[in-house]
Amino acid sequence: MIFNKAYNREDFLNFLKRDFLPDDFEQQQSNIVFASKPNYSQSAIKLGVCKSLDLVVYEVQHIGKEDPRVGLSKEAFRMLSEEWQDRALILFVPTDNPASYRFSLIEIKLEGNEDDAKVNRKYSNPRRYSYLLGEGIGGYTPNKYLAKGKVKDEKDLQERFSVEILTKAFYNELSDWYAWAIDTVCFPGEQNLEPYQKQEHRSKNVIRLLIRLLFVWFLKQKDLIPWQLFDQQYLSESLIKDFSPNLQIGIFKSKSTYSIYYKAILQNLFFATLNCPITPQNKEDSRERGFRKKDWYGQEFGQDSLMRYQELFSNPQHFVDLVNERVPFLNGGLFDCLDDKEHKTYIDGFSDNLIKPNQLAVPDFLFFGETQGKGKNLSDFYGDKKKKKSDVLGLIDILKKYNFAIEENTPFDKEISLDPELLGKVFENLLASYNPETKTTARKQTGSFYTPREIVQYMVDESLVAHLKRTVGEEHEEDYRKLMRYTDEDCRLQPNKQKEIIKSLQNCKVLDPACGSGAFPVGVLQQMVNILLQLDERNEIWKDLILENRMEELGSTLKDCTQQEREEIQADINRSFDDSVNRPDYARKLYLIENCIYGVDIQSIAVQISKLRFFISLVVDQKPNKDAKDNFGIRPLPNLEAKFAAANTLIGLKKREASLFDNQDINKLQEKLVRTSHRIFGAKSNKTKNKYKSQVEDLQGQIAEKLEDLGAIGNDDAHLMRQWRMFDQNASSPFFDPWWMFGVKDGFDIVIGNPPYMSAVSMARDEETKKTYKKLYPEATGAYDIYILFLIKGLSLTKGSFIWIIPNKFLVADYAAKTKNKLIKYGLYESVDVSNFEVFETASVYPIILSGNNCEVENSEVENSGFKEYLLANYIDLSERRFITPMQVKKNPTLKEFGVKVRSGTTGFEAQKIKELICTDYKQDSIPFTVSGNIDRYTQNNDGVRYMGDKYVKPYIKKTNVIADAKWKFWCEPKIVIAGMTKHIEAVYVDTPLAIGVGAYAIYDFSGLHPLYLLGLLNSRYTTHYLRIKFRDKHLAGGYLAINKTTIEQLPVIDTLNQQPFIDLVDTILAAKKIDPATDTSALEAEIDTMVYELYGLTEKEIEVIENKQ
Repeated sequence: MIFNKAYNREDFLNFLKRDFLPDDFEQQQSNIVFASKPNYSQSAIKLGVCKSLDLVVYEVQHIGKEDPRVGLSKEAFRMLSEEWQDRALILFVPTDNPASYRFSLIEIKLEGNEDDAKVNRKYSNPRRYSYLLGEGIGGYTPNKYLAKGKVKDEKDLQERFSVEILTKAFYNELSDWYAWAIDTVCFPGEQNLEPYQKQEHRSKNVIRLLIRLLFVWFLKQKDLIPWQLFDQQYLSESLIKDFSPNLQIGIFKSKSTYSIYYKAILQNLFFATLNCPITPQNKEDSRERGFRKKDWYGQEFGQDSLMRYQELFSNPQHFVDLVNERVPFLNGGLFDCLDDKEHKTYIDGFSDNLIKPNQLAVPDFLFFGETQGKGKNLSDFYGDKKKKKSDVLGLIDILKKYNFAIEENTPFDKEISLDPELLGKVFENLLASYNPETKTTARKQTGSFYTPREIVQYMVDESLVAHLKRTVGEEHEEDYRKLMRYTDEDCRLQPNKQKEIIKSLQNCKVLDPACGSGAFPVGVLQQMVNILLQLDERNEIWKDLILENRMEELGSTLKDCTQQEREEIQADINRSFDDSVNRPDYARKLYLIENCIYGVDIQSIAVQISKLRFFISLVVDQKPNKDAKDNFGIRPLPNLEAKFAAANTLIGLKKREASLFDNQDINKLQEKLVRTSHRIFGAKSNKTKNKYKSQVEDLQGQIAEKLEDLGAIGNDDAHLMRQWRMFDQNASSPFFDPWWMFGVKDGFDIVIGNPPYMSAVSMARDEETKKTYKKLYPEATGAYDIYILFLIKGLSLTKGSFIWIIPNKFLVADYAAKTKNKLIKYGLYESVDVSNFEVFETASVYPIILSGNNCEVENSEVENSGFKEYLLANYIDLSERRFITPMQVKKNPTLKEFGVKVRSGTTGFEAQKIKELICTDYKQDSIPFTVSGNIDRYTQNNDGVRYMGDKYVKPYIKKTNVIADAKWKFWCEPKIVIAGMTKHIEAVYVDTPLAIGVGAYAIYDFSGLHPLYLLGLLNSRYTTHYLRIKFRDKHLAGGYLAINKTTIEQLPVIDTLNQQPFIDLVDTILAAKKIDPATDTSALEAEIDTMVYELYGLTEKEIEVIENKQ
């Protein structure tokens, strides 16, 4: 099947029948009649049925390729429910241009009865996964996943449409390139750094390069960047002199390291094209694209909007013409050159004459690395010897392999391509790989630091519901939830209530205090846009509110802006809402970003990534045109410096007397500062931006001086306030103050996030910071985790709701007790344990979601408060809030209380002595020796034993004076041996002598219980689950259980008179395993599990949780 050509029904049906679907696929064409009139879909045809996969194949013809994905998805969900089908493959073909189309897997959960009228049939949990196919689409992804043979089963079908699998593949390739790049490049400023600092310096610069280039790649999907800039042959033949990135002979051997491509193409594209108007915008902004003149020394020095490296081009004017034919001016700060040439400080090194000893080396083969990337040694980066010989593609080669979607996916509608959200996941891992606190784990794991889309969606929904309940009314909660589902449930709210909701969203201020790559801020934006779409489809109410708000602002600031600026503001709003130049979501997004969204992160590069995603979200909803005078239909991006800050959220200003801040003069200055910062958001020209930038810095200086004079702050804080520079992309402030940085004085309506999880001891970089944390957060005691500080800080930042995802240790850890009590006192009302599912790819984190409203509760005693703990049994139930109360650890006698005796196989003190006694030949009076890794459920062996760094084919130990008599007796007696390093309890009964190494344990006194009965209990799913619940604060990294003598002794036991059924089943399993250890005894083990559930009195829901987990 050729996936990169226009849609042809006959060809695609042949592909489905011959190469994709199982043999029972039957073609049967019939027209579908829509029971409810769709907005975008024009017709639908049923093409066939596949009974083995329980799916139907449809073709839907819709108006055009610009039809919104979400709208088409909802119509498809409705069509399936009307047809009473819960799974389908649907081909979405635009009638205006079938050259590109989508191939989607759609699943819904049907509700109600098939006998209901079609229009009344209900559904929930809708999901759509799509491939974009057709002309101009890269064939790598569909060929790899769709054209790999017939689908085997439902699981295989779902994996063929898995975004996560695609993302991992992309991340692995990009991570290899990143490892190669940071070992190859050199950026200005490196010459004076220590080796460990050089690594971080290179990493930050490489990530910055990636941010810029990937944004460009997304623009390329909108046809706003010339393809010629990424075509090696075209570059060589028509643009760049002597360009041959992989040729290593003659002059080319050195030329390939000259950074020709990075300098000539990328730097000029970044700094002198995307950051420069095509022609002068007005008298105030005379910038125009072109090369810097060099008629005399220093001519046009420091003008970074002018192109450099003219001598590298074979035809410089051709480059100018190429970019001027389609590349818009974007503004926004993303493509600001960070060099301060006046003070001879270079970061980007965008210069014809880079001052020594600064160097810039980003070799051409890093972008087009077909040969130079072969056999690279990446083992040091990964800490993995297997990576000694890795084949790495050039960056442009990697990007060309994959399809990119400029529109963000949602949990309900995912395109099998790389969207901005998935790149957030990639970047957070790359950021972590150079962060000193996280680099070890980051290099060995992927996806561990990023909150999955479904979790983000749930937390966003809950926070917005809480906000609307507080500001609009609690009685409409179910209506709020309907608005947030991607179904087509009718909204029955009265018009006045709808307007109230819209106004509440307009005034809602949301902060993510550890925003990373922006998952939560973007998630909030998406859901707010979705709500506005449903309540105000034509944007009429939203436009009126924005105009009303702007007129109020203009009325109070007439002397602060010129008549021309006021006219520009009015025209700007009209253009934003003009459906002929923008999709309706553009105006929704723009003013929600301006009014509602805020983010903070201690890493400045993370803040840049967050901004990138918001920029992309705005570009996607603009309609490009071919008019250069109209900037190709693209409105220059807003400036987000007053929306996202690089700062330490946990440390605020030391305000001596809060009332001193409420001073009339200071309030006036602060109001002016807020208005001026607000103006920067929409400033288009450099002159306008610089004007407000200067005003902001002047006002900040005045406020800091007055606060210091009043005694509201000390000299140190006044200095910090003056030092903070909102426009410095490289700086990270040592403090965070929402009033000072964002103009938010009374707190945020929502605080939401996924704070870092890390020991505060290792997180704090100096003793002074540790002391500061101890003083600011007295509730954090013992070996606390840094997320504790974020929970406490969150209370002071919000006047409304807070919601966090954190480790479940919070509920039971001693260090969290005071914080938990404080949160409950101030409105923490629920936790949802989602640890049954691998939310994060590293199993060492078992997360819960905490939700609360910042209001002091009357009865804050934990046991009597309204705080509830819930457990998610099925992942698909999350969006519907179908939770259960977690299984309480029922009070039964413990093994220790019952008199059962446990001891370790070998103590750490004995370990070395034992090693010296191991022999590999059986000798008289010797006994077999085994370790934890050789123990499984109901079986064990001593083949290939690994012990203290050595491997033994078949080890034995002979009795000597070194071994105490009691130890030898213990080894020789019948016992239940239990592995100590496993993800579920693994135990076996042995009635012959067996020596046990360190890390394994054994029950040697059964206290009247039959050993086989006790063995059945230990190996049951229930006992493993009990161990997870009881000792959840002691689990080890990688998902390993905390199995040791103490935890084994605290396992529950019931002395039933009817032990024989257990004994018989266990005896049968042991006999089968003795003949063949690989024998499948899962059916017998399941019978034991069922009997254990009944024995311990578990409910059906509790059983469901255990079964789903394991």
